Amino acid sequence: MVIKKITGNSATTKFELEDGRIIKADSEFKGSNGRITGFIVYEVSLTDNVSNRKLALDEIENLKKAYKKYAQTNRDVIDWA
Repeated sequence: MVIKKITGNSATTKFELEDGRIIKADSEFKGSNGRITGFIVYEVSLTDNVSNRKLALDEIENLKKAYKKYAQTNRDVIDWA
């Protein structure tokens, strides 16, 4: 699993994967001193955007590992809740 892009708003974060899949999750902005500093993403809400199927535990772990690699070269900041 490779994350190509992460987008979001005050309610939803989307992980666009290299294989074309999109995984979405409930989330909220994380802020400091009136600035948005990242996202808080709720693991239990992670779903496949097309089938609307909740991700299995191993899929969640794979996404989190992919995020660690993504974060090495991108500035998106996610805290998992």
